[in-house]
Amino acid sequence: NSSSSGYTLAIDSIRFIPWVEPDSDLSSILPEADTFVRGGQSNTNFGSGAQLIVKNASTEYDRISYIRFPLSSVTDSLVGATLKLKVDAIGGEGAGVRTIEIRQLTSDSWDELTMTWNTRASSSGTLIATIDPQTVGEVHEVDVSDYVSQELSGDGSVSFVLIQPSGIAKYIGFGSRENTGNEPVLEVETVEPV
Repeated sequence: NSSSSGYTLAIDSIRFIPWVEPDSDLSSILPEADTFVRGGQSNTNFGSGAQLIVKNASTEYDRISYIRFPLSSVTDSLVGATLKLKVDAIGGEGAGVRTIEIRQLTSDSWDELTMTWNTRASSSGTLIATIDPQTVGEVHEVDVSDYVSQELSGDGSVSFVLIQPSGIAKYIGFGSRENTGNEPVLEVETVEPV
C-alpha cells in the first residue's frame, strides 16, 4: 500500500465517458415470392399476377394471399421490423369494414408458381394484426418485429398469409411483387453489435 511504500496516491480528476447509442440502419427487403389462391379456380395458379387478392365469400370467390421474404441480408442485431402493404384495388361491395388478418405462416417451402387452392399452405397460423383497408393507394404498416426475430434463428425466410374473416365478403387487392412501386415491403431496422 501507499503508506508502507512511502508513496502517496493522488487522484486529480475522474473523467466519465458518456455511453453513445450506436446508429441504427433501415433497409427495405422485397418479397422473393408472393401469390394468391382462389376457391372457384381451385387448380389455377396466380403467382405472376400484379395483385394479392383477399376476400372471404362463397367458396367460389374466396381468395387467400401469401408473401415470403428472404432474411439473408439481415446480419446485424434486429431492432424492429415492419410489413408494409399498399392497397391497389377495392371492390364495389359498398361501405363497411374490410378487415384483413395478417398471420404467421409456419411453412416457408411453398412455391408461388405452383401453389393453388387445392395445394395451398395452411392459413391458420398465429394472428399478428388486423387492418381495415378502405382507400386505394394507402399503405398499411404492421409491426412484425417479434415474428421476424423468431424466424431469423430459423430457416432464413419469413412468410405471411393474408385472410379475411368470415362474414366480411369485401374484395381487397394489394400490390404484388410484380407490381413495381406498389409491392409489399419488409422494412428492417438493425444495429451493429457492440
